[in-house]
Amino acid sequence: DLQIIPDKFRATDSSTGDLMFASYKPLSSKYPPATIESVKRLGVKTETIHTFSERLFNFIQSEFCSFKNQSKHWHERIACILTRECRSSVPASLLGAQIIPLKNGEWIAARGKTIFFEKSDSCVTIPEGLDFFTVDHEASSDSYRRALFCLLGVEECDTVQICKAIVAKHANYDSLSSPHHLTIKMVVDHAKFLFSARSQFNQAGMESLMFVDSQGLMMKGIDVYLDDPDTFPL
Repeated sequence: DLQIIPDKFRATDSSTGDLMFASYKPLSSKYPPATIESVKRLGVKTETIHTFSERLFNFIQSEFCSFKNQSKHWHERIACILTRECRSSVPASLLGAQIIPLKNGEWIAARGKTIFFEKSDSCVTIPEGLDFFTVDHEASSDSYRRALFCLLGVEECDTVQICKAIVAKHANYDSLSSPHHLTIKMVVDHAKFLFSARSQFNQAGMESLMFVDSQGLMMKGIDVYLDDPDTFPL
């Protein structure tokens, strides 16, 4: 379909490459501005942030390898357009698009996931076994892409957020049905982390934490007893 593409949805220089990532026919930019209204009356539609986002979503779904292998400048230009036009929230379709690159090389969609930015200056060691993801550092270093990731729900990773992730993991954990099993080492490391952060974290929900009993079995804290009555749990 023929479409009117405003300059704000076009590439601004040759380094970004072609932003026409779906099958459509852009109206020639040689048409004088005074003729655009007449063209619209003929049924030619104008690109909007919603149609742009929908085309981007379809492109990611159908040609994911091509999408992720685009140049750094191309991804920055896409993020620039989305953050400038969306401002406070992105179209719902993009929440389901694999648009966020991770530290481990994978790309994921934001919907239903807990995603953090990597803190390069942090001395905090994140324990294993938690249900969250970390954004690729290089991608999040660009201001536009970082702003886009924020719109998609990505948050800064700090001690409090890690504590919340630990408590949430344990509260919903079922050794029989959970897809990612906790090991004894993970459980112990989680307890150590929470103890080290006890002054920074509201300890509500701690009764759901998993502990290791004297027989080496993992159980909820409310089901485990201490031999020494003078020793207190976290």
